[in-house]
Amino acid sequence: MTAKILVETAGPVTTLIINRPQAKNALDNEAARALGAAFKAFEADPEAQVAVLTGAGGAFCAGADISVGLTDTRRAPYTDARVYAGASEVMKVIIARSLGL
Repeated sequence: MTAKILVETAGPVTTLIINRPQAKNALDNEAARALGAAFKAFEADPEAQVAVLTGAGGAFCAGADISVGLTDTRRAPYTDARVYAGASEVMKVIIARSLGL
């Protein structure tokens, strides 16, 4: 299975790539949790100074993948508040690299 969130580092820059191009990078529960974990790892890394958030395959992020929410009765995307904690608790610079979609 391909990772839904890719992490690349180049010196002080960490690039977080949402890797669900087949869904215009809409976040399902697994991807949302992985993105939160990636933000927490970025925050904890003393060498990392700036994060760039982008999407794979020509789209930035279509938001929550509602098709998962409709079929997964256990939990719709984003209902777990801890997903948000990853980015909201980061005290470093985060840049969104939007690709127009």
